[in-house]
Amino acid sequence: MIESNIGWQVLLVLNLLLSGAATVVTLIRGGRQRIDPQPLQVQAAAEYVSKEVFDAAVTEVKEEQSRLFSKLGGMERGLRDEVRRDVAELHEKVNGVSVQVGALSKATDLQNQQLAQISAKLDRVAERRSS
Repeated sequence: MIESNIGWQVLLVLNLLLSGAATVVTLIRGGRQRIDPQPLQVQAAAEYVSKEVFDAAVTEVKEEQSRLFSKLGGMERGLRDEVRRDVAELHEKVNGVSVQVGALSKATDLQNQQLAQISAKLDRVAERRSS
């Protein structure tokens, strides 16, 4: 138990020595650490952009914007044409299905009429046999 207390005491002394050494190094460097440039300090800019450079940059940005808008317009027109083609294709498919459904409906009606006629004939045959 005495040996463990000595170990802790040695660790405590080493910690104090290291902390003191760090404090001495900080004081030698000039006290507290300084952040440069100061993030909250406001100063006038040392150099200004000339009017010619600014106007050239504005013109360049406007040309870039114009080019991008024309590119977007072309893409929009292309997408509209693609949507029109897709809608036309869809209408053709729906019209084809509509024609097929109409034909199936007509065939079903004819089959129902034939079944009704066959049923009537079977009823008459059954009546003749029973009498």
